[in-house]
Amino acid sequence: MWRTRSTPSPVYNAQVRNEEALSYFKEALSIYRESLGDRHPLVAATLNNIADVYYRQGRCEEALAYYEALSIYRESLGDWHFSVAATLHNIASVYDSQSRDEEALPYYEEALSIKKESLGDRHPIVVTLVHFCHRSLLQLRNDGLGIGMHSDNSCVNAKVFQKVPNA
Repeated sequence: MWRTRSTPSPVYNAQVRNEEALSYFKEALSIYRESLGDRHPLVAATLNNIADVYYRQGRCEEALAYYEALSIYRESLGDWHFSVAATLHNIASVYDSQSRDEEALPYYEEALSIKKESLGDRHPIVVTLVHFCHRSLLQLRNDGLGIGMHSDNSCVNAKVFQKVPNA
């Protein structure tokens, strides 16, 4: 039964039918928690999906409340799992959308570290994440907060700032 409840959610999500998507995701979350326990990766994935809907609706504080997914992923999959990196990136994106660069940056940096480890310095996903880190650092510098704060920053020191040849 839990599969049939969670399956329509991405369809509703893709159609920007957010309230229906939330309804299905929350029902799936309830079923997953009941059948698998609170600390299962499927619970974390569903929490991420709910957070994503809230984020796309501009309900950032509600989105952040659902990122307990991060601790579940760390506990069940380990600190260096790609799902941990994806969740870190999602959290950073929520902060970034609110111009909360100082809060976004550590999440971007940790996500970058994990993704560089698994994908390498020159992977397009890594390059994109470096861009987000760099943009946050520049914004902090412009706000007078970032000068000297992150001298050893992995975002700034990343080799991916070198020109990537067209493939």
